[in-house]
Amino acid sequence: MSKHTSSSGLESSCTEKCKYKDHGRNITSVITKTSISDYQLACYLNSFCKNHAQVVDHEGRNALHIAASCGRRDLCYWLVKAGQADLNSKDQESGYTPLHRSIFYGHINNAVSFIQMGAQMQVMDKEDLQASDHAMKDRLVREFSAHNPCQVYAWGTNHNYTLGTGNQHSRQHPELLDLFRKNNTSIKQVAIDKFHSVFVSSAGQVWACGHGQGGRLGVDSEQMVLTPQRVRTAAEQVVSASVGRNHTILLMESGAVWTCGSNDHHVLGHSPPPPALHTPRPIHPRNLKSAGSVVTGVVAARFHSVFWSESAILTCGLHGGQLGHPQLPERTVISPKQVMGLNLGQKHKIVDVAASVGATAIIANKGDIWVLHNYQVRRIASKILDAVKLSVFGGELNAEADQKLSAKGGEELKVMVLNSSGNVLLWQESFPTLTRCIYPLKRSLTFTGMTLCRSCALLITVDGEAYLAQVKPKPRKKVTATIPKSEDMSFNRFIETLECHHMTINRLPHIHRAVHISADPKGQNFIVIQENPKVNLTDIPMIGETEFPQQMATLLTDAHEEDSLHDIWIESDKCSVAAHHMVLARVSEEFANLSRSCSIRKVKLEGADWEILHQVLTFAYTHDCDIIHPGPFQTNLFKGDVIKAALDIAKTWKMQTLMKCLHLLKYDGGLILLKEEGSSIHQVLGERPQMERSMLASLYDVTIASSDGASFRAHKCVLAARLDYFNSMFTGGWVEADATTNLSLPIPQTILHEVLDFLYKDEAPSLAESQDVDYISSVLVVADQLFISRLKQICEVALSGNLSLRNAAYLLQLAITYNADQLKSCCMQFICLNLTAILETRVLEILDNSTLEDLSRYYRNMIPAMCKRIITPFTTNVTEDDINEIASSYPVTWLDSEELTSGVELITAKLNRSNPMPTPGKRKVTRNRKSSESQRKRIESVSSNSDLDCSVDTSKEKVDFDDLVELDPKSKKEEWVTIDKAQKTIQNRLKVLVTAALVQPSQETYTPLVPLPPTHTTPSAHPHPAIQDNKQFPQLSSTPPKPGSSPLSSYIEIKRSPAVKLSQKQRKKLLADGGVQSVPEPVVVVRTPWATINNNVDCSLADIMKNAQTVGSPPTSGPVQELVKFADIMAEEIQQRDNLSKMKSKSLQLTQIEDKAMEELRVFYNAAHIYEERITVERVLSANIAKPIWITSRHQ
Repeated sequence: MSKHTSSSGLESSCTEKCKYKDHGRNITSVITKTSISDYQLACYLNSFCKNHAQVVDHEGRNALHIAASCGRRDLCYWLVKAGQADLNSKDQESGYTPLHRSIFYGHINNAVSFIQMGAQMQVMDKEDLQASDHAMKDRLVREFSAHNPCQVYAWGTNHNYTLGTGNQHSRQHPELLDLFRKNNTSIKQVAIDKFHSVFVSSAGQVWACGHGQGGRLGVDSEQMVLTPQRVRTAAEQVVSASVGRNHTILLMESGAVWTCGSNDHHVLGHSPPPPALHTPRPIHPRNLKSAGSVVTGVVAARFHSVFWSESAILTCGLHGGQLGHPQLPERTVISPKQVMGLNLGQKHKIVDVAASVGATAIIANKGDIWVLHNYQVRRIASKILDAVKLSVFGGELNAEADQKLSAKGGEELKVMVLNSSGNVLLWQESFPTLTRCIYPLKRSLTFTGMTLCRSCALLITVDGEAYLAQVKPKPRKKVTATIPKSEDMSFNRFIETLECHHMTINRLPHIHRAVHISADPKGQNFIVIQENPKVNLTDIPMIGETEFPQQMATLLTDAHEEDSLHDIWIESDKCSVAAHHMVLARVSEEFANLSRSCSIRKVKLEGADWEILHQVLTFAYTHDCDIIHPGPFQTNLFKGDVIKAALDIAKTWKMQTLMKCLHLLKYDGGLILLKEEGSSIHQVLGERPQMERSMLASLYDVTIASSDGASFRAHKCVLAARLDYFNSMFTGGWVEADATTNLSLPIPQTILHEVLDFLYKDEAPSLAESQDVDYISSVLVVADQLFISRLKQICEVALSGNLSLRNAAYLLQLAITYNADQLKSCCMQFICLNLTAILETRVLEILDNSTLEDLSRYYRNMIPAMCKRIITPFTTNVTEDDINEIASSYPVTWLDSEELTSGVELITAKLNRSNPMPTPGKRKVTRNRKSSESQRKRIESVSSNSDLDCSVDTSKEKVDFDDLVELDPKSKKEEWVTIDKAQKTIQNRLKVLVTAALVQPSQETYTPLVPLPPTHTTPSAHPHPAIQDNKQFPQLSSTPPKPGSSPLSSYIEIKRSPAVKLSQKQRKKLLADGGVQSVPEPVVVVRTPWATINNNVDCSLADIMKNAQTVGSPPTSGPVQELVKFADIMAEEIQQRDNLSKMKSKSLQLTQIEDKAMEELRVFYNAAHIYEERITVERVLSANIAKPIWITSRHQ
């Protein structure tokens, strides 16, 4: 202990406002000790300093900073709740908050806890990085490309249905367009204007939405289109698209240009000009001949269109000064006309072109930037060699060109240029110099895309972020960058001498993988293309090899004369074999023509050898056997022609496929050979025919009822072969095997139908194509309960295909709960790759702490930088013994961090909502919940319904997966409430304990229970204790309590059972033997089957072994017991056999109920963790008893 600490544990000079930095250094150093538990650290901090949660060290770090860096979640929770630590406090070292440190060091569980407790994610550190930005900087993928699969996000006012969301509701934040996600369509470009939007996919397809007046959508209609609709074009792929207010231009892969829409100002480029085109039509090549080469780009504006190649610019439309042609009497240019004022030369090429209402801007690779405006071709900048993109807005048109134009003129012309270094430059009419734009951030941003609107500019960075920028008016004096000044910084001296445009930027939420951004001219609607979050996902679930042939072969091998599944008995003069009618009828016309028999049908087969017959049956069951493959084939007893013998059986049973294969083979001296070279057995054999449940309906022998009343017919042999659950039921001697053909399963009909179809087909195509996550999850739960591994793998693959940022946490919890290891690994990698977006959406709050800890370990192992970010223990004078001594002397009230994840909804409740057929008679009412973030739902696993029930169909009541039914507080009528089994178990335990405590003491002989000696436990040893009251688990003793003790004391008394009375027959027998004599009853010492624990540490092993010999049985007196006779052994075996037959006479449902009750008894008595006594729970079968006879009056 520190020398400044007094005997009371606190320093005498320490107060609640302590700012002693040596205290902070000591506290931060102690927290880095890895061998000390969180509870012990809390005890030490509480006793060391009164301001332990706020005091900082010399680097400005407090206890919460270091605890977050070390991943001490429980200590962080205690510091915040008990110590009132500031969640948003920054250290002086780097300006990190505890949330910054948690993400920087890879402790995702800590970060989620801080967000739940109210930490602000928008707080920035000294480098202007938010906490989630550290995850963005650490991710493995640093650059994004439109060539990868991408998704579309849209937001804005949506007055004209341009967002494609299906309604006119506005969107405040970017939302994913589900249409393209569901169709698995990747969009690479978007063009948006006031009345419509056009989307171009990576496959060269085009979609459009919005108002269709004038045919601007190209869907052969002028109706409104609420969601993107496919535009029909030629088979050629579309490279890019551009839209004006009333028309659309499409550029094909070959260089052809297609246009559609209203042609009021001759913007479509067709000659003669049509009034409008409702579907895209190609412009005649002669109209584009002046381009000199293939058209490489198109741009559309409100009143004109631009077509450009590497060496020429062509324009058409309203001649208001923006086309680049001299002023002419014609008000419009009908066909595309080349702009002649550009001096490009033969060596220079056009890089990019942009257009606005009143201007057109061009970039050439020699560094010149041109603007077509006011009937002029004006060069606004030169030697900008690294310019790659530009965007233009505004410009004034000649009002005389059209009556619709305003005489007041247009808006100010602005041109924004992006260079290859990621810097943005701006030119505007009020300040006609191309200057660089700067922003008030302490870190540099590298921009890769932009679009300019009326009041703002949208920028995207190389890290996939998106910013909304607003350029401030240019002041008269020079503006310098707002970065720290230093005389030694040459960059600052350079920036101070440069005239810059100052712009404010605000980061747009929910955008982390942006590759392209677009907006309408007024800046009211926005669409961004983001790379698909699953692009770099590598841990994708796989479907294993099918086990269908092996399972069918096992069905044939296990068939014997005494089993209850076979219904065909094949007899020959050499052998007899059991088979199944349904399997043989699939491949044999002979068996297909046989009707179903209630008894086992015998089939005669003359002269068939067992080995040959087994090969033919194997082919019938598995669609393969050894005799159809060329190569050596040896038989043990059969000496004839193997192929001929098998062909005779195939002809007898009319097995067409086997006959075709055998006709290609011959048998010669132990070898199977092809008759003709070049023939192929595999070509004749083909694929294994798929089994259908609807086939051979006349051979149905079992009916399975679902939980919602639907019934399905099936074949027992197929179910038993494919599933161990049915195999044990039908072949294990249960009542269901013979007594009835009606079964019930607690599974909804849609899921049961899916499971049964899979058992027949070994495939589930509907699951692979389904996008209903809840339905697939329900099938996965049933597959896990029934141990259908392949169906479970199919569900994992289907769920991974539907994995998204919204459901990643839910699917991870589902995978952990139901042992879907492949899906678990896939979800963890997906979350770690997109951790920034996941943290922003706060979906991880539904996970429990153990899952979050696994996720944190996975993240630290995946990110290479994490291996260098290790907090080594700081140097301190406080030893571990000092901390342990203080923790035992000065305990604190421990707060459990599991409270953060309490009150979460069950997984099964979510799965039941996906059931299209609810259980009749049961109404599910949801409770109104508060919108507080602290009451978020969490997914929790429930094991009370994991055991499937299969019973004889004798009751109308069906078992459902629902465990919890919440009542509406507004409802006045009483309703039945289904109580959770775990809750009912706890209530029963408490009831038993309270009843036992209220038992009054009796003067009779009893065996009392006394509590265990008190032991000192700390929360460090039991961080999450269950039941720690010793009264619940007493210890047996032979010493009674003192008379007059209170019944509410710590003793729980158990009264001895009264003596068993003699029957009338026994009393008569005793009387006949000599009468009943009143002999004083000897005192019998009742021994318990539990031994008293010897706490003497000096007891030797020999003494323990000697004492152990008398445990559980009274001392024997008299002669030694006789040896066991063989007749007694046989009698005992006969008795056991009778008991077994009685047990098998029970239904499987009753046996499962008994097993469940035995398990609950073991849990109730804590049999697995009690060492002072031995508790066993076994099934005891009663012996044979006489059948009761009713004696009527006539027998008297």
